[in-house]
Amino acid sequence: MSRLVVAGILINEEGSVLLCQRTATGRRDGAWSLPGTDVTAADTDVTSIRHELLSSLGIRVDPSSAETFDAQQDTRTLRAFVFRSWRGRIVNLDKARCANIRWFALGDIPEVTPSAGLLIQTYRSPVE
Repeated sequence: MSRLVVAGILINEEGSVLLCQRTATGRRDGAWSLPGTDVTAADTDVTSIRHELLSSLGIRVDPSSAETFDAQQDTRTLRAFVFRSWRGRIVNLDKARCANIRWFALGDIPEVTPSAGLLIQTYRSPVE
């Protein structure tokens, strides 16, 4: 059975994407990733992405207004929610797992986790 993971692709007015630099997770520390989380049996993809972005970045989003797409990675289904608007000021509220947050131009993406890389590549090159 495939595990569902949700991620937020936040795009600002300049077309840059927000990434979080992982720390103290024990997996790929130092690499950049998208804000995201596993979807538990008690939650839905929508409640999970809302909660993740509020708890880690302090913003409120409307998932019904987001573009969404899925990508398969091993035994995980990665579901991306692309947001171009949100309510609140973005701040790093998850310093225990995220050393830094930063906007990157899509043409200047640093070393990212494999799942973030797959989702960013899929976003940049949608299947027609």
